[in-house]
Amino acid sequence: MSTYLSQMIQNLEIEHNQIPVPVIKDERTIIQKGKICFQFKAIGNIALNGFSNQYEIHYPEEIMKYGVSQQELVQIIKKINKTAMENWPCLNCYYYGIGLSLITCCISYLIPHICITDSENIVKEELHLFNQEYFNPKGLEIGLKKNCFTSWIQINELTKKDQNSLSQISTNDTQDD
Repeated sequence: MSTYLSQMIQNLEIEHNQIPVPVIKDERTIIQKGKICFQFKAIGNIALNGFSNQYEIHYPEEIMKYGVSQQELVQIIKKINKTAMENWPCLNCYYYGIGLSLITCCISYLIPHICITDSENIVKEELHLFNQEYFNPKGLEIGLKKNCFTSWIQINELTKKDQNSLSQISTNDTQDD
């Protein structure tokens, strides 16, 4: 396990009590285009663009076959939630921006939208790091998926073609150094 991930898990264990996480087998594990997908739905405040400041924490039992432990997955989702919450606009900014948008022809929504966009970009950067250090070597990829007024974190199984292209990219990166 990488030092970044182990340090992150250690920091989060200190901050949060060990709350039991449900091990589930339900509709959140789907097969899409022949690949298995695990979904973590938005449960926090949801912005108009669909990004949320919190995602559900559960452990799909089918993910065990990829070598992903419950503790590591829970800590990764907690880290994503913490990052989104830390960069989310304050309640006054968020609710006044949305509430006054009718009077200001949606101009007031631009203020919380800037913070929400920043939060989303930081979460995407963090997901990219998790892919490089943890998920891609296990044949998985984590990402943020959005629709209008909703979003979810999704872990996809990588195809052989995806894994080959990732190995070529990492080989090119090491040759450049």
